[in-house]
Amino acid sequence: MLKEKNEKRMAELGDAYRSPYCNRITNLYEPLLDRDQTIVCYLLAPVEDIGTLIYKSESGFEALKIIFESFHPSQYIASSGVDAFVDVLNFEEKKRDKKSSP
Repeated sequence: MLKEKNEKRMAELGDAYRSPYCNRITNLYEPLLDRDQTIVCYLLAPVEDIGTLIYKSESGFEALKIIFESFHPSQYIASSGVDAFVDVLNFEEKKRDKKSSP
């Protein structure tokens, strides 16, 4: 009697079961680069150009400089600022490798 050898199949997860999150290592205690510090100082500085358009997405979402000033310590964060970050993160996740681990 011959025994058939069972092959193991590798099932791929569908997008519904794949985690939308990526593990990213971020060190909050690492000093900012000079170019990053320049951007932070510009965004948080309460100067005349508070109506300058800082971010505009493909979907039409816009955020002015005054929104990012709410990220200054001891301020209430404007929901539009959070929306801007969510929009950027959603865009970045679209570029994520579909074969990456769930």
